[in-house]
Amino acid sequence: MTQPPRRTTGPDDFRWRDVFAAGGEMGARIAAHDWSATPLGPVDSWPQSLRTAVTICLHSRFPILLWWGPELVMLHNDAYLPILGSSKRDALGRPGATVWPEIWDVIGPMLTGVLAGEGATWSQDQLLLLDRNGFVEECYLTFSYSPIIDESGGVFTAVTETTDRVVSDRRLRAISGLTAALVDAVEPDEVRAEAAARAAQHQADQRFRTLVEASSAVVWTADAAGAIVAPQPSWEAYTGQRWEQYRGTGWGTALHPQDRPRIEAAWQEAVAGRAPLFEAEGRLWHAASGGYRHFAVRAASLRDPAGAITEWIGTVDDIEDRVVAEAAARRTAAISSALLDSAPIGVGLVDTELRHLHVNPALAAFHGRPAEDHLGRRPSELRRAYPPRVEQLMRRALDRGPVVGVESTAEPLPGGADRRHFVSSYFPIRIAGTDELVGLGFTVVDVTGPGCWRRSARNGPASSGSPPPTCSPSSAARRTWSPRPTRRS
Repeated sequence: MTQPPRRTTGPDDFRWRDVFAAGGEMGARIAAHDWSATPLGPVDSWPQSLRTAVTICLHSRFPILLWWGPELVMLHNDAYLPILGSSKRDALGRPGATVWPEIWDVIGPMLTGVLAGEGATWSQDQLLLLDRNGFVEECYLTFSYSPIIDESGGVFTAVTETTDRVVSDRRLRAISGLTAALVDAVEPDEVRAEAAARAAQHQADQRFRTLVEASSAVVWTADAAGAIVAPQPSWEAYTGQRWEQYRGTGWGTALHPQDRPRIEAAWQEAVAGRAPLFEAEGRLWHAASGGYRHFAVRAASLRDPAGAITEWIGTVDDIEDRVVAEAAARRTAAISSALLDSAPIGVGLVDTELRHLHVNPALAAFHGRPAEDHLGRRPSELRRAYPPRVEQLMRRALDRGPVVGVESTAEPLPGGADRRHFVSSYFPIRIAGTDELVGLGFTVVDVTGPGCWRRSARNGPASSGSPPPTCSPSSAARRTWSPRPTRRS
């Protein structure tokens, strides 16, 4: 097979490689990189906007990162290397989702929003849990995502890490608070008690932050009036909304239009009524999937010693999988009930103790008593409905497996002349994929009427043109079984 001719490197490619190589360590790596093996293709095929952006990036002393194309391929300068840490030095030329999987649920929606024309973003002291040195770190970064207008599309990112400052400010606030609290303390015991209380409060704050960071739920806070007054990173990660979109009461725009009036009204009622708890369910925009997903929100009000609400703390849990599973279960149950209710044969289900869990109308009619009279009771407790040995057969089926084709008879109904004839089968019911035994299912077929296999066997095959044999349990021919069933050979 003839291979297509390999594309040669043009003079323009060499010129740009020389320009890139002058941009420090990363410039040299970009110039030497085999870009033909990446989604960007060889350098001489790059659009002018990408070449220019790379040149600006490499010759800046500020950490600069470029994301290019639908795959958001990464290119960066030397100043960005400390942010990558020791375990992500191979980020060059790779899609962003493969380099930063631990934070892609946060930054991915921001980047795709910029590419989709939603405008630039700004994140100040954004908490990101980075796995860049072989362990997960609590990191804070300030950055902006700006669009690079081009047919391929890219995002220009100026970023600086603020972890040291944020942590230092936090420690300083803790020390300042302790100092202010000790101003009026004169006795050593008072000083020790206040210092211990402040230390405990600081530790509690740290634990709460750790819990929020580790939680898969969206954790949020609101002021006493129910307004969002501080950025909520987990909300941004889930909904893709930026701070200016959800601040105050703007969060309602992420709700499904059909659910928004109900949920907002319930929230306003809870806030106005100073309720201890707020709970609701609905549908919320999910940026990662590009659609609405079912959620459950629960919030508690925090109060001061006088009982006044100071703020609200809540969580939003994604319950889409549960809602879908419940809907599927209801559908399956409805179909099963419809089939069983209309089935002309008797169908029942007992638990492992042989207590009835389900009896369909046909089986109830065979026994001459309502279905609800069976529930929770064993066959031996239902006088004349079952023969004594039926429980022995049921236990055998539970222990050894299905028992099929058991023939039995019943006395004629009052005023009737014919004995009734039945064929029953018993089969264990287990949870799919497990060994968990939940009970025993069984079927009962009335084979008394004309055309059934017993009558057909006795009288010979049906004549040509006659209808096929049927075995429907007529309302005039349902009664109890005889006490001596035998296994059909």
